[in-house]
Amino acid sequence: MANLNVSNRYASALYEDVSEKGVIDRVSEDMRLIHSTLEASKELRNFLASPVIKDVKKIDILHELFSSKTEKETVAFLDFIVQKKRINILSDIVKRFNDIHDRKTGVANAEIITAHQLDEEEKKLLKDKLEKFANVELRVSYKVDDGIIGGFISKINDKVIDATLRNQLKKLKMKLLEETVSQN
Repeated sequence: MANLNVSNRYASALYEDVSEKGVIDRVSEDMRLIHSTLEASKELRNFLASPVIKDVKKIDILHELFSSKTEKETVAFLDFIVQKKRINILSDIVKRFNDIHDRKTGVANAEIITAHQLDEEEKKLLKDKLEKFANVELRVSYKVDDGIIGGFISKINDKVIDATLRNQLKKLKMKLLEETVSQN
């Protein structure tokens, strides 16, 4: 819980700073890059979290990875996080920053799981319907799960919409059982 509060403070401070400087959208893209880089590399996460490795070396590696691809404010923030000995919660800070930005811009992450690969028209139609339902713009990722007979499962932030055939059949069964019990 303490790390969550600290992460929120750092993320909020960065958000406020880059908003004032007018580079919020570019820094948000930087944060997504940092997030995906950290997610993809366990070695990098372990390297940054190691108390044995000197801060100067961590800063050098972060500069090598990000200075040519990100805004100077992002690089300065990474330096600051290392100097404050908070690099071990960088993933949390980045996630909180992205959450703040998404909330302020009315965007939500969504994962849509279907029984088969959707074509582009089906993806657009489903995305449009879910955006209308959730009343937000969605950043969607798609997955295929052979276990789904038909329909889809959508996860929008912390909400799950189960529109699978299996779930519909389960609801129908429950309704029939309730009606049978009420008639007796």
